[in-house]
Amino acid sequence: ATAWLNRYVGTNIFIAGIVDDRVRWSALQAYYLNAFLISPGASDPEIYKELGSDRIFGLMPPPRNKIEAQVAALEEIAEQADAAYAASGEENVRGTAGCRSSLALSILGICTSVQEDELSMSVLFNYLGKEEVDSSTSEEDLRAALQRLQAKGTNVLQICGLTVDGLQDVTLLMELLAFDVWAIFSDTVHDEDSSTYTQQMTSGWFQGAWIMDATPWHPKYPTRGSHSDMTSAEFAQLFKQSSGFEATPYAASAFACLIVVSKALEAAWNSYGFNLTLFRDEIQKTSMDEFFGNIQFDEYGQNTQPFLVTQYSNVSGGDASTDIVHPFAKASASVVFPRPSWPQMRCRYETAVLSQECSGKGLCDRTGTCVCNYGWAGDTCSSEESAEKTDHMTLILIVVLSSCGFAIVMVLALTVCRHILTKRRRRIIAEKEALARAIEVEDKAGIEKGKFALLHLGIPPFAITDFDEETRREQSEKRGIRLSYILSDEFLELAQKRTGLEDPTFYDMKDKFFFGDDALGKDQICPRDGKPGVALVDWVDKEWRGPTTHFLSWTWGYKVSLVRDALEHWTDTHGIDPKDVCLFMCFFVNNQYRIIVSKERIGAEQLEHIFEENLTRIGHVVALLDTWDSPRYLTRIWTIFEQVMSIQLKVPVTMVLPRNAASELMEEFNKGKDGIVRVSDSLTTVDSESAEAYSPDDEKAVKELIKQKLGFETVNQSIFKFMTKWVGLEMEVHLRDLVGKRGSTTTRGKPSRIVLS
Repeated sequence: ATAWLNRYVGTNIFIAGIVDDRVRWSALQAYYLNAFLISPGASDPEIYKELGSDRIFGLMPPPRNKIEAQVAALEEIAEQADAAYAASGEENVRGTAGCRSSLALSILGICTSVQEDELSMSVLFNYLGKEEVDSSTSEEDLRAALQRLQAKGTNVLQICGLTVDGLQDVTLLMELLAFDVWAIFSDTVHDEDSSTYTQQMTSGWFQGAWIMDATPWHPKYPTRGSHSDMTSAEFAQLFKQSSGFEATPYAASAFACLIVVSKALEAAWNSYGFNLTLFRDEIQKTSMDEFFGNIQFDEYGQNTQPFLVTQYSNVSGGDASTDIVHPFAKASASVVFPRPSWPQMRCRYETAVLSQECSGKGLCDRTGTCVCNYGWAGDTCSSEESAEKTDHMTLILIVVLSSCGFAIVMVLALTVCRHILTKRRRRIIAEKEALARAIEVEDKAGIEKGKFALLHLGIPPFAITDFDEETRREQSEKRGIRLSYILSDEFLELAQKRTGLEDPTFYDMKDKFFFGDDALGKDQICPRDGKPGVALVDWVDKEWRGPTTHFLSWTWGYKVSLVRDALEHWTDTHGIDPKDVCLFMCFFVNNQYRIIVSKERIGAEQLEHIFEENLTRIGHVVALLDTWDSPRYLTRIWTIFEQVMSIQLKVPVTMVLPRNAASELMEEFNKGKDGIVRVSDSLTTVDSESAEAYSPDDEKAVKELIKQKLGFETVNQSIFKFMTKWVGLEMEVHLRDLVGKRGSTTTRGKPSRIVLS
């Protein structure tokens, strides 16, 4: 086929198949035809060593990389476990030697010689040897092989060459033999049987949980491609939409081949046409951070990227799925190490109600027993015990056993049990609070310490992961941008450099911040929805953010200098440290990748709920007016809506102005009646029905909500009364200052000290 295409079609660039032997013949033919061949699947290094890197290339890394990835993962995971035990001050349950020094690995199955050589030569762990079995091995022989590995002290098991059915047989026998290990690696999870593996787990094969594998590609790999501009999740979704099948590593590799070729073609095309030499050179020097990983070719033309270590996570009867657990920088979930015991896994599966072990009212311990929360009882913690019932049973025990002299002992025992359960609950709460604080400040050591502390308290790994994700989501949603960042040189320089303007508006910054290859936070995973692209408040350094203290009502049409001047004037006037102020400032705290990039919209009812929840939670609004003379603030539908919501919810509002505008307001007051009337007319003229928004969709949504809930005239009157009250209070303070200081000019430019509620 290769020869025919070259002769009759003129093909000189081939993308070959995935089977080593077939690729070998295609590669030889392409070599003799002076053509180029790229294979998405051939992993045998000998193919490339035979022909060199002039014209033959492969995207699939060699098997050696897979074992190297597993070895590196074992080392770092074990070291992490030891560090967590040391940080917690608790005794390492793996003995005084620790996890890393106690690793003892064995092979079950038939692995390649490269794999066994790599494992046997590793200085990381004690290699105990192998037991060769395959799909034809009888159950009796398989049992005997496992018993021999168990007797050797194996605590890490590498399973090779077995189908999903064979892997099921192994894990079921391991449970029957009470053969618990710290980690299981398999080469089955990501091959042709991956869909079968998932189906079996979802159907009840809980023993398949927490098994690890290594793969060159995974749908949860977070990097966005530098040339394709695509993430792994986006590729997997598009592949399924177009083919109807789940994307495999081979499918991803094939598409990555096209990306490599297309980039090389762009470089090899000039005014004289296509240059084959330039194409070859471009392929050889490829270095791309892509959705498939970091693509680089070695001296023989084979991709050198490291494998990803994955782990299945399926407990309590939930849906089966894999996550990347190593390298940690690319992980989509925390690794579970050591694995739960077989009795613990069975307990979690058999006692699950709505995917929660022990009916959601307790936890399984390593012996496979449900330890129920206070007030619950039974083998699955499904029986509720009220306080009255407990007291009644205590009374019965006292009556029945008093003649035997055990009444006091029983009462004390029940009291102690209650005390222990209460103490445990309090400790769990305290550890969760400590973990949440560590997550907020990105204290990696504190995070690991907190997770291991919860694990030792009996909280299952999946529940700890859920708590971690929920905490990150909640912290992100309630996070504000520190005013000290808005006033910093760092932010000013960023705005000026990005826009090329000395004093840009926030509209000017919009496209430069959130669009393009270098958009800020574009490739970070959002803690709110797990998708690429984060809010700016999650992108900035942790020192520049914190729990929200004030809601800022403003408009993106303001220039940076105006916003900085007004807010600095406000803090100076009130004696507030900018570091203590964290603003709900929509430009920073809303995820603009969802709003202005993906254009996700919300309905009127949801809009009202979100604003009401945020305003009530934050409890203080700062309204930033650009000027007192026909302010832009009163012509924008968003700021009008924010004001009327504050009024309706009775949330205190502080009005702020830039310094010059504040001074001009005082001067206008000094003109007497004419000045006061002019100020009043300017600040109380509101027409919400004619107000505008940058986005027509936003304008329509907000106005629709106003029409449904209040009506434009009611809104206008509410704003009119509010602004009139503010002007009156500002005038009153100004007069007091004039009387108290006999007209001293030092009081000028200091309005906005009024908090209205």
